[in-house]
Amino acid sequence: MIRLVVRGKPVTQGSHVAILPKHATKPIVVEGGNREARQRHRDWRNAVASEARRWMSEHERTTLIRSPLVVRMTFSMSLAASKPKHTRWWPTGKGSGDVDKLARAILDSMTGVLFEDDAQVVGLVVAKDHGDPPGVTIEVEAAPTVDVYGDGWTSDVNWRPAPPPAVAIARQAAERASA
Repeated sequence: MIRLVVRGKPVTQGSHVAILPKHATKPIVVEGGNREARQRHRDWRNAVASEARRWMSEHERTTLIRSPLVVRMTFSMSLAASKPKHTRWWPTGKGSGDVDKLARAILDSMTGVLFEDDAQVVGLVVAKDHGDPPGVTIEVEAAPTVDVYGDGWTSDVNWRPAPPPAVAIARQAAERASA
């Protein structure tokens, strides 16, 4: 299992907007928000990518992961100073970010650094809570393989279609003959 810990205020992926620069004939698509928000977004994604590169270097990995993956992310968010410390508060305010957009920023940051494509992620668990220091803990592991039908074949995504009827009938006949 790969375990990465990135410190800093987590930033959401956000939405893209199309703009038409002066003297341009085609619009360009950029990250939404103001200049400072885009810079925070770039800095956060660079921090995540740097941590993934560090892991690759420490473990002498030179090729990107190509197999199906399960990813778990736990975001630690700062508790506002105005919140009472004796009451349980969940990070659900406007500034805490949507978990899907927080996750998207992480997956996009690791694409091309740790794994080839975030489409390889077949399982995703995301949680956010208050914690100090703020940041994210990311765990990445290969998707489990399961012998679904007991026939020696494994499925990288825990599922595969049923065999064609002719194969099932032949298997049943072979089992009866050996019994």
